[in-house]
Amino acid sequence: MQEKAYADAGYAAVAGIGAVTLNHAEQLAYEQQLIAAGYPADYARAYADQHFRPWLKQ
Repeated sequence: MQEKAYADAGYAAVAGIGAVTLNHAEQLAYEQQLIAAGYPADYARAYADQHFRPWLKQ
């Protein structure tokens, strides 16, 4: 099971699949917490992306 997770993560990074993440639920929960704390939705998404999808940063 763990080998498949690593293989999927490697494939996503090589194929450039940005929308597919292994921790999508955690990122959404984090975004929701930021929004509940008063941050705008676009800021919450961008901030969460830095931590959960660092390969998007250029």
